[in-house]
Amino acid sequence: MDAANQKAAKSTEQVGESADDASARIKAMVAASMAKVKADNESIAASQRTVEVTDAQRAVMDKLNATTNTQADMNARGAALLAADERAREKSTAAVADQTGALSKLLGQIDPTITAY
Repeated sequence: MDAANQKAAKSTEQVGESADDASARIKAMVAASMAKVKADNESIAASQRTVEVTDAQRAVMDKLNATTNTQADMNARGAALLAADERAREKSTAAVADQTGALSKLLGQIDPTITAY
């Protein structure tokens, strides 16, 4: 055995561990370390998927908000059109009433018997 191997063998004997036990312990530590790295990588991947889903949800909400805003704008325009239509009807009704009165007066002037009814 060379000096390094003898020193390692002596160190393991001092701790009460055989070379095979030390080798098994180191292999177990490496396996545990690799398992942790794998778990960390899976956790990172899951976090990235969560971010992607959150971004997709945000995009959907932005589209929904835009649609809602468009719907609200359309509702407001529709209400404004209905109000304008109502005002036009009221003016038209008033104009017809004025014309009816003027026509009745004119007809009364033309034929006084009409006003008798």
